[in-house]
Amino acid sequence: MAAEETGGASASNIIIAGGGIGGLIIGLILERANSFKPLGAAMSFGVNILPFFEQIGLLDDILQISMPVRTLDLYDANMKPVGNIGMKDWKKIARYDSIVFSRPRLHHLLVEKTLPSKLLFGKRILRIKETIDRVQVYCSDGSFYDAEMVIGADDAYSAVRQNRYKEMDSQGILPESNKKNLTIDYICMVGVAEHRGPEKICWDLSVQACGTDAKAQQFRNSEWTSESDDSMIKKFYDLSCPWSRKMDEIIIATPKD
Repeated sequence: MAAEETGGASASNIIIAGGGIGGLIIGLILERANSFKPLGAAMSFGVNILPFFEQIGLLDDILQISMPVRTLDLYDANMKPVGNIGMKDWKKIARYDSIVFSRPRLHHLLVEKTLPSKLLFGKRILRIKETIDRVQVYCSDGSFYDAEMVIGADDAYSAVRQNRYKEMDSQGILPESNKKNLTIDYICMVGVAEHRGPEKICWDLSVQACGTDAKAQQFRNSEWTSESDDSMIKKFYDLSCPWSRKMDEIIIATPKD
């Protein structure tokens, strides 16, 4: 969230709720026209998004923390090769490689490129009030901020979205589809294992959720911590993997934070 102190309230032209990758990218674009704890494992960017980062001057920085993807190898559950997708000629065709990198490193890069004075930590939005040409954001610590615009980049359980939906519903203009709770079809667990010295392995495990499991995960997901799904992760310990005999070695080598 970005703001400047002006007496009792904090005034800013635009307030961005959320300090994840989406919020930081929006903040960097707008700048040019406690602490973070980034989560996640590997991410990839394809040729369709890299021109955007080139336009805002971040492509070279992103390439420094990434590596090109030359092939995508596919295996079945028993680690028998199924096939591969060749990607080594993509740069000749589209001027860019498909790249892969650590999500926390991208988040750290975006934080470094953002002015510290534009970031506020430990803020939880309780209420948003709109007037004809301004908007006020009220936080749980008693502070409030005044701006021309609020951008909601504060995850799937966005306080900005919930406040906006509540206002639209009171006016009778909220679509029925937006009144439904979020559905969780798959649960994805990710990590970065510190495996074999300096080598790191990014991994993810996906579980299809259905029925009561989906509803339970929907409740837990809004306040998720790395300890929340230990029992679920342990179910994958005996799964074969390409880097070691079983997945348990990779999971145990993954820091919980």
